Amino acid sequence: LRTYTVFRVDDCDGIENHWQAKQVNTTTVSPITQAEDTTNQYLNREGIKLEHKNSGEAYYSPRQDFINVPTINNFRSSEAYYSTLLHEIIHSTGHKKRLGRFKPDEHLSPFGSPDYSREELVAEMGASFLLKRLNIDNDKTLRQNSAYIQSWIRALNNDVSLIAIAASREEKAVQFV
Repeated sequence: LRTYTVFRVDDCDGIENHWQAKQVNTTTVSPITQAEDTTNQYLNREGIKLEHKNSGEAYYSPRQDFINVPTINNFRSSEAYYSTLLHEIIHSTGHKKRLGRFKPDEHLSPFGSPDYSREELVAEMGASFLLKRLNIDNDKTLRQNSAYIQSWIRALNNDVSLIAIAASREEKAVQFV
């Protein structure tokens, strides 16, 4: 973990701001279309099958290397669907043939265990960052993501060092996707 001193460019003399907003093309792609394209490209590139079983559950199976999510019409909104799908996609980056976060036997740790809690923290933080990057985050998804992340932090006995570990793993996962 490193610390950096950061200054706003506007507060500095003699530095030109290269980050000024550029002219935006009016034919932009909708955020939901971007999310669909991003998820499809990742799933196709990695050979991960996306299923919509009627179980009502969303999960990633490391043993069979597939993601299950209910169909989009089972969610309150498209944003909620992609929040869930991106969460499962971040889990899939932990497979041994990707970033290798899972143990060699490819079984996920039992629910509530520290390893399981850490992985849930990674997946939810990663999904939050992807939602932001795809511009499909909103107040409702942000509140849900925050509450979910907070619940796993409490499950880990408020061990703040886990945030740094989870953030590092999440960043690698987001870059991988």
